[in-house]
Amino acid sequence: MSKAAFWAALSAALILGTATPAWAVTYSVTGSQTFQTIEPGHANALCFTVTITSSHILPVTLQSIRFKNLSVGSGATQAQLDQELGSPRLYRDTGSGAFEAVSDSLMKQSSASGGYLLFSAPANASIPALGSITLFVVTNIPTAVRDGENLDLSIEAASDIVLSTALTTTSTFPVSPAGSIAIDGSSAAQYTVVGVGPGNFLAGTNDDLALDVRIPATVRAWVDDGNGSLDTAVDRLLGTLSFTGDRWQLTGLTENIPLAGLRLFVTVDVKDFATDGRTIRFAIPSQPDPGVGVTSANDGPIDQVVRNPAFLTVSTADRITLAATAVPSSTARPGQKSVPLADFTITNSYAVSKTLTGISYTNGSTGPGSQSDLDDELDLVSLWYDQDNSGSLG
Repeated sequence: MSKAAFWAALSAALILGTATPAWAVTYSVTGSQTFQTIEPGHANALCFTVTITSSHILPVTLQSIRFKNLSVGSGATQAQLDQELGSPRLYRDTGSGAFEAVSDSLMKQSSASGGYLLFSAPANASIPALGSITLFVVTNIPTAVRDGENLDLSIEAASDIVLSTALTTTSTFPVSPAGSIAIDGSSAAQYTVVGVGPGNFLAGTNDDLALDVRIPATVRAWVDDGNGSLDTAVDRLLGTLSFTGDRWQLTGLTENIPLAGLRLFVTVDVKDFATDGRTIRFAIPSQPDPGVGVTSANDGPIDQVVRNPAFLTVSTADRITLAATAVPSSTARPGQKSVPLADFTITNSYAVSKTLTGISYTNGSTGPGSQSDLDDELDLVSLWYDQDNSGSLG
């Protein structure tokens, strides 16, 4: 063939796409994975990186790519292992060679079925002439994955890659590089917290709900009876938590955790004279000593604390509070008048005035004789109002 005829044929191929030189009909595939340990709920986990290189003198479009799900887990079915991949996404590398969620181009989202993950008709899938394309398979690890599972992918055969132009591969299949994602622990994302508050706890009240959390299948603590709300009349008390110096803790439990998780309520009793304005906010601690321990050793959360989203404020509003001031010890002589016996301050935190209509005292006198004799020793008991706010009788 003369040079003129060659260039004429090549020009026709470039314009019409009807000719493919015999020496430009191959493609190659390389893949990579890394060994990672990731907790449930982790976002943008990189599962697989694949580069497809074409030696065609024209652009070629990737029409579909399929991965085999090689994930393993103790006792898990293939359907369960497919679900544990979540909803993987296929991204195109914009040139850095590393996955960047912000800048890389999303091509397709899919889900595994029957042990395979298929991305069909991905967007922006053109492989440049004599060039390559790098793709990332990325997923958000579902919170339902089980501790100890191992997520793994491979490209089993050349038929799993479909191009717009039939090319011959120079690669060896399966493309199954070393590396996988090991699932470890129970993470904060697996703990479903139902927000309590913001709101107030009245001083002197008991069993105020401070934390409502569902722990994954795995402080007074109550087990929900199934209605989704705290009712101390029907919910089962697990026990009273003890303060250990830096946390409230309840141990020695043998509570079964169903597949749907175990919903717990944590309540507090607020002391009568708790300081107004103080706040309460409960959280389940994380590492190095996670707050939830289970027999399978899947203790958690391992990544961050799980806390009630709101602060709960101690309030002395809308209540009458009595506070006693100690009366100095003294000696009273028979016939002595106006001997101080008690000193009380009554505080009204209502928004409106209240009227004192009655008050009763118990005679705590001690000594020889009956209670009647002791009562008779008080000749006259008077109630005085500190009108001048001096804090003393007189």
